[in-house]
Amino acid sequence: MAAIIEARSGASYEDFLRRDLLAGTDLQDTGYASVYDDRRSTRTARGQTIWNASWGGHEPGWNLVGNGGLISTVVDMIRFRQAVIAGRLISHEMVALVHAAHVKEAEADSFYGYGVVVQDVPGVGRVYWHDGGNDVFSAQWADYADQGDLVFTAGADSRQGDAFEAMAVIAAHLYGLER
Repeated sequence: MAAIIEARSGASYEDFLRRDLLAGTDLQDTGYASVYDDRRSTRTARGQTIWNASWGGHEPGWNLVGNGGLISTVVDMIRFRQAVIAGRLISHEMVALVHAAHVKEAEADSFYGYGVVVQDVPGVGRVYWHDGGNDVFSAQWADYADQGDLVFTAGADSRQGDAFEAMAVIAAHLYGLER
């Protein structure tokens, strides 16, 4: 999809995202190299930044561009989710399609929507979430829609756990869910 966007728009995927999709959303810290700040980067236990550990010491290549390998801040992640729900990035009808449970995930009590996992958690209600990562970094967000909570976690290759473990700890604390 990113290659099609570049061919049709005549702009790089990142420029298209920032100029056309994210324009007017106040998302100043979401993108790839144009927003990367080495001083603010998550670091591995050995001190490697996203630039080095994820991107290989250069701007991200096609293995990341277009597959969700964006970088962002917690504030921008919250603003992004709020913009989606409010219909400022996509129509309310499209939000309903994104949030619809389309495909049951194998051996799970969740479904995949369009880009999000849709899950009804007993005692908590509807949760929309997504995660991602590589061998070094991880991130997860969860919108506990019925509770009004939006949680974002990020982590590196720590022996104490990663973003997924952090999310489990937070969910256990907030809602008494088992880890």
